[in-house]
Amino acid sequence: GSYAESTDSHLLIIDIFDPKNSSEVITAKEGKGISALAILPDAIGQASIVYASDLNGSMWKFDLRSSLSDQWKLDYKLYHAKTTQGKDQPITAAPTLGVNSERGGAITVYFATGKYIDDGDRRLSKDNPYHSIYAVTDPGFTVTTGLESKTISPPDSTGLKRDISNTTIDWSDDSVYGWRLDFGVDEERVI
Repeated sequence: GSYAESTDSHLLIIDIFDPKNSSEVITAKEGKGISALAILPDAIGQASIVYASDLNGSMWKFDLRSSLSDQWKLDYKLYHAKTTQGKDQPITAAPTLGVNSERGGAITVYFATGKYIDDGDRRLSKDNPYHSIYAVTDPGFTVTTGLESKTISPPDSTGLKRDISNTTIDWSDDSVYGWRLDFGVDEERVI
């Protein structure tokens, strides 16, 4: 959780039918406080892949496809959310999964950054950077580049309307894995 003293993120999986014999803890080896997750089921509805976020801005992929719980494992870090200045962006809200038909049905993980846990989270500062929304298509490895930038306008005079630019992504470019949109107004975040 968010106040854990460990410097590793852990995913705890409990088999509700056999909790003593089929439960596992999978360690991500870095990060802090896995906070939210999305489960990709297999054809019969059992969890096969889990995407989970942490307070250091990492989006992790865990592989649960084996019928043997001791074979479940951390697959890799899909993405590390950071500001353009390199500050970690914590993720506390659950990601959403989608299918990218432009990439042969690859899974796209949609997530946003932000937290509202500590006193310092109320306002933006050098320790609490601006937050963003991401869409990262999973290519089977860690994505470090290849996200196109979108922008959002400040609210109009009514305070109700905002425009998003660069809404078209060129999926024919194999070096593009998704997009990011940085919030532009003080204190915007997703929690």
